[in-house]
Amino acid sequence: MTERARRSTIAVFLTLLCLYALTAGGQGYSVDGTFSFQLARSVATDPTHDFARRNAATLARWGPVLPALGVPFVWLGAALGRLAPPRDSVAVDGERLTLYDFPPIGGPASGAPGRLELPVTGGALDDVQRARVVSFLSLASSVADGAPVASLVLVGRDGAPLARVVLRAGRETAEWAYDVPGAAPSAHARARVVGRWPGNPQANLYGADLDVGRAAQPAAVVVEWTGADPTARLHLRAVQLRGARGAVEVVGPTSGTWMADDQAAFFARFAFSFVNVPLVALTCALLVPLGAFLGYSTPAATALALATGVATPLWPYAKHDFAEPAAALFIVAATLCVVGARGAARRFVLGGACAALAAGARYTAAWLLPVLAVQAAYAGWQTGAPVAPIPTRLRRAATACGLTVLVPALGLVALLASGRRLPTIWGGAGSGLAQSWLDFSPLNGLYGLTFGPGKGLLWYAPGLVLALAGAPAFLRRQRAHALVFAALPALYLLTYGSKGVWHGGGWGPRYLIPIVPLVACLALPVVERLIHRRSGVGASLTAALLVISVAAQLLGALKHPNLYTVMYRDHVAPKPPSYGYALGGPPAEGYWRHFGGPAAARQLTRPTRGVDPSLPARGLGYAFAESGPLSLTLDAREPFTLSVYVCDWDHRGRRERLRVEQPGSATAPDLDGDLSQCLYRSTPVAAPGPVRVVVDETTGSDVPVLSALFFDRSAPPLPAAGDGAWEGRVGRDGYVLFAWDRGADVASLPRYVSGPTGGGRVWVDTWQTELIETALLYAPGFSPLLAHAWLLGSDAIAALRPADTALLQRAVASPPWRYVYGLEIHSPNPEYALGLDLWPILLRSHFRSHPPVMAAAWLATSLLALGLIAG
Repeated sequence: MTERARRSTIAVFLTLLCLYALTAGGQGYSVDGTFSFQLARSVATDPTHDFARRNAATLARWGPVLPALGVPFVWLGAALGRLAPPRDSVAVDGERLTLYDFPPIGGPASGAPGRLELPVTGGALDDVQRARVVSFLSLASSVADGAPVASLVLVGRDGAPLARVVLRAGRETAEWAYDVPGAAPSAHARARVVGRWPGNPQANLYGADLDVGRAAQPAAVVVEWTGADPTARLHLRAVQLRGARGAVEVVGPTSGTWMADDQAAFFARFAFSFVNVPLVALTCALLVPLGAFLGYSTPAATALALATGVATPLWPYAKHDFAEPAAALFIVAATLCVVGARGAARRFVLGGACAALAAGARYTAAWLLPVLAVQAAYAGWQTGAPVAPIPTRLRRAATACGLTVLVPALGLVALLASGRRLPTIWGGAGSGLAQSWLDFSPLNGLYGLTFGPGKGLLWYAPGLVLALAGAPAFLRRQRAHALVFAALPALYLLTYGSKGVWHGGGWGPRYLIPIVPLVACLALPVVERLIHRRSGVGASLTAALLVISVAAQLLGALKHPNLYTVMYRDHVAPKPPSYGYALGGPPAEGYWRHFGGPAAARQLTRPTRGVDPSLPARGLGYAFAESGPLSLTLDAREPFTLSVYVCDWDHRGRRERLRVEQPGSATAPDLDGDLSQCLYRSTPVAAPGPVRVVVDETTGSDVPVLSALFFDRSAPPLPAAGDGAWEGRVGRDGYVLFAWDRGADVASLPRYVSGPTGGGRVWVDTWQTELIETALLYAPGFSPLLAHAWLLGSDAIAALRPADTALLQRAVASPPWRYVYGLEIHSPNPEYALGLDLWPILLRSHFRSHPPVMAAAWLATSLLALGLIAG
């Protein structure tokens, strides 16, 4: 590699490092990322390594590389947590007070009590002279300036008042939303602001020192509402009593207070969220020497590296904690080692080691190893050609291939010797199919991964069209050197295109992230031509493609992906018929049928009253026992009819035996039948006494399942098999829907039943999430790209015209599907999806009351911005 290429590599790395660090979000995202963080935290900060030991087997699923890379980030986060001031505290006149979430008090129509008594437990003061109070008002914008709102009374041990002081609006306290854009103007002045309450919304905290004369040894502080506004409230956050001999803080409930462990966990997670920032920057930077080894100019390789870093989903994925970016880094590094080996044995070994690390980051990257071995064999064959004799060339090819697979082979032997199980996809075809591998239409999956409006790579990175244009010239020029660039993307597409859950969550086609840099390299011939011919139609089209591609990455980098997907799943998807799959055309119908969409009516419907409306509209919960039968116990107080609902939704071929045991008798409702059709059965219960419900799985194929219990005083007319609309027919007195709410039961028990107790709860996968997301994946009007553009447009309105609340409301009420399909489907609170996913904003929401933290954050932001500009 030339000196110029080396300097370009460093410059690309530092530039992208600044960009990614500047736009990082500072919070976690994925389930596997959360596991990687917990494992890294266990290694970095827990001397017992308890979590790491208990979850060693899970590494076979998610891999050890990302947790290992995250350990130094967690160390740094732990150090930051120790340096930062406690979040739930404010500094008043140089003295730090802990903030507590005391219950509010208020007027008779406020829904809050009018009086709050706080015991003084921190020590006795002989002469309390002042009371320092941190508080704010809510729903009090109409309270006049200087009007009394509450009295603070110091009470002695005998209950007699020792001193009384008054809190006034505009003097000692004020409306929390005084500075919030769009809030109603307050009739009173703004009191002294000492901080911000780190909640949602962020309330102004007002501080006041009140002269109480002399009060000896108060036993309690009583706060009484005295305001005239019947709906207003006063929220206390800190009370400190001060005397000549010291000060005592009144301690509040710790359940709502940010403790030291919370602070440590926040900063450790905050630092870990940056783990992919240098990994992705280095991945793109390595494209410069890779392009040079392939014979392209340094300017072309540098341009390609920068474009890959800012115009593909690698940028949004640098923000999050998925393992795919780590796999991408080691895939590029392995390819660079083998392509640039020039016969050096150590580079073949290093390439194999990088391939092993890629598989350790994301086990499907194991496809790289056979491809790389063939690539290395060809490189060995070419060494000395055509002068060297064929036996020598064969020996060199075999040696290069053997050196490449040496480290991965030793790693596999060590893994098997340790007794740990292999990842599911390596453990046999049967297990792979059970996890929805290779059971989906490859054409449907390929369409979704490449052209699908919800996750298609060419929508999320239009600039990769240049790779399609440059591929013929690249393959002709590189010949067998191009094997890894063509074969590995093809293997990834075929593997994940045949996986039922081909999309992988996240932003765009997550599973394809490891091959994006290799696919980008196919554009090198086009970039080379454009470097030498900088004008014309081709250059204009390329510039337009890159601008569109960068804009697509900004949509993913500035907005957290969860904000829209949660809104869509909870409030948008259930409203069109069958989750709107018909809007996606034939591919959506194939996906819908694959996941049992036509049978979705068998899922139990959500009760119309008494449950959280954000819970799924339909679903099947299960109770299970890890070993032995499932056993639940009820306590009956009067006779009733018990109905059970059993469903083998995940089609494991279960056969079950049900027993209902009562004092002196037992019944066995017949469950013989196809449980995948879902069965209702009922039996009378004689009271009083304990009732035990026992379910055995008789085939031994899986854990026993039980979906719901229904309670009626008389024998109800049971719905037909598979009918999920149970309300009005069974469960008229009460019900239990097992594990409905993320593993927790949803229940409404009648007065004559208590329980149930016993049994473990688990959400057995009903593919409900996949069914809900059908339209999001296949219908253009629900694409996250359009949705993020809509939400970011609303963010821009909120930032540029904060006082125009009517315009903002019109914007958030105009989602893209309203114009594409004419559907008037709205989330009840679309404004909850507003806000940018940037770490300075995250720190501001938590530590706005602490100037040193914010000063450090803005200094780091400024330095990163300067570094980006310099780059």
